[in-house]
Amino acid sequence: MLPRFITRFVSRLFVWLRMLRAFKGLTLRSELNLLLFALYDVLFYTISGAALNPRLVLEGIFLFKIKGLGIAVVRGDADDLYLLPGREGDVDAFIKSRLREGVVFVDVGANVGYYTLVASKLVGATGHIYAIEPVPSTAVILMVNAKLNGCGNVIVRKVATWYTRGKLVLKISVSAYGYASVVREGTSVTVDASTLDDILRDEASIHLIKIDVEGAELEVLRVLKACSTGRATWFLSCREMLAKF
Repeated sequence: MLPRFITRFVSRLFVWLRMLRAFKGLTLRSELNLLLFALYDVLFYTISGAALNPRLVLEGIFLFKIKGLGIAVVRGDADDLYLLPGREGDVDAFIKSRLREGVVFVDVGANVGYYTLVASKLVGATGHIYAIEPVPSTAVILMVNAKLNGCGNVIVRKVATWYTRGKLVLKISVSAYGYASVVREGTSVTVDASTLDDILRDEASIHLIKIDVEGAELEVLRVLKACSTGRATWFLSCREMLAKF
């Protein structure tokens, strides 16, 4: 039993050491908040073998610097730590390997904008990104993060992608905005909905579409014509997290 705990502790500690090298609080309170969660998560993982949904311990608005990307706003009462670099290793690596200067990237379910910020640097001034996020409060943080980092090539759309236009009821669990979904339980929030084809109708060529909509990927894809018309080169569906945090 003891060797198992030691193995868990060491493996989780190394995960956090890697994360903390790339994600720094810009204030003492921000850094302390992150370290408190890191300590709690390491202990929890050591005992249970399960990873926690990442969130800060203290409530409020916090500023962090992401190595190689810039500055990001993180809410203390939400699961905004999806901004941690490399958290979804396979997804992260795939996106970075496919994007290049001048292409169009579509980030469906952009959350607070980690992949949007990554893509903004890779596609440059001649490319652009559609960052699509339906949860109103999360979309505000997404826009702030894009603005803080001078991402003039980012177009934020505060809308849910769906198979038809209209209104859609999302379910949001307490403080788990990243898991907002039509298939889970939680507080109901009514948002505008649109199809990807409507959102992208003016784009002649789309290089990569990343879709992370918490179990509703097929509903998004069922009416998407971009693939059949040759407008999209790559699709990345994140139905399940491709790498454990």
